[in-house]
Amino acid sequence: MMQPPANNLPIEAGSIVLAGASVRAAARSARRAGFRVTGIDFFGDLDTLQSCDKHINLTGNSFSRSISESLAELPPGTPLFFVGGLGATEAGIGTAIIPLDNLRVESLSRTAKSALKNPLTFADLAAQCDLSVPESLPATVARQFERTAKAGRHAMFRPWLVKWLSSSGGLGVAWHRADSNFLNILAKSDDWILQRWTPGRSVGVSFFADSTGVHKLGAYRSLFTRHDCMSFLYAGSVGPIAMSSSISDRLTRFAAEIATTYNLRGLFNIDVLLQCDECATILEINPRWTAASELVEIRLTQLGILSPGDSLLRWHVLAHSTRDYVLPASTIAADNPKSASACFKRVIYANRSGRFDIANLAKVANTDSVAFADLPPPNRIHRAGEPLLTAIALYEQATASPHSWRRMIRDVQNQVQ
Repeated sequence: MMQPPANNLPIEAGSIVLAGASVRAAARSARRAGFRVTGIDFFGDLDTLQSCDKHINLTGNSFSRSISESLAELPPGTPLFFVGGLGATEAGIGTAIIPLDNLRVESLSRTAKSALKNPLTFADLAAQCDLSVPESLPATVARQFERTAKAGRHAMFRPWLVKWLSSSGGLGVAWHRADSNFLNILAKSDDWILQRWTPGRSVGVSFFADSTGVHKLGAYRSLFTRHDCMSFLYAGSVGPIAMSSSISDRLTRFAAEIATTYNLRGLFNIDVLLQCDECATILEINPRWTAASELVEIRLTQLGILSPGDSLLRWHVLAHSTRDYVLPASTIAADNPKSASACFKRVIYANRSGRFDIANLAKVANTDSVAFADLPPPNRIHRAGEPLLTAIALYEQATASPHSWRRMIRDVQNQVQ
């Protein structure tokens, strides 16, 4: 479990390793605070490379050797943080770093991470806080459910979803279907649950656990898109948004129980569905920096709580490395939607396959009102459904002319030839 070291030794101040599907936002936050960053991800986008002193690309066959060789040179006590999206590749990274004794892996075990994605493991805690979870079945029970459903003994009044517990970003969530290929995939693993679809607004609520307890940093509406059989691909966030004090208090109480049970420190996120002002359903908990953390940092900077040489990732590191670390009291303002302009983050996906040319981006959007991030190298080949880049803007600017914003997204997609 994650916890600060018993001897309270300071963490190596200069170096950090970040691993994830894309580490750009976390690496930028770390670099802002003066860290020397080693980034490990699948994309190696231009702005990721600018924020990293060293980068290891996970798309090659020899990434395990590259990780072992590159990380062996880092100072003793260098922390390694996983920032999500790796799936089964995280196990490969874990194997590569086993021989290295100079790293401190600040992460829950893969088993614990899977547990926090499975409502069956925290349903009792949710009920104690007057919150609900979706009806869910483990893989072993779900197979029996399928057999009885086929025999006509079980009515399915609403659709069911299959959710792989080692995935993130919506990549492992799909509508259950009865075709033989899909069922054969499910038969090869027990790392999934069957979950009844539940209506509601999808919201990610950011929390921070320090030595005094758990603090809510804001709730951000999650945006999704679809490609092929993947109907819940993460496509961005907007917020912070307002929620009733009743739900906010219950979620904070639940977050405190989870943090105590799993000994969480620093940033973590709870994905929920809001049905009304009094009803909320817990989907999963992500004990790490998440996609919405970038918007939290932008907001903290807007409010003057983060100075130019400080960063949210640094606070996350300090929470892990210092037993008595306390979050600045002024961060309470980050949760107030009225304290500053809301932020909008939109991941733009390719709608066809081809080469993506970023040279004309300045022509398709007003760069004074929108910032592009996750910029791919020139002429990278993208397949349909893969992310092209991310657009970030203040919410008022993004919604002042919805037609212009949609046209900008289409214009970006049209750069794929």
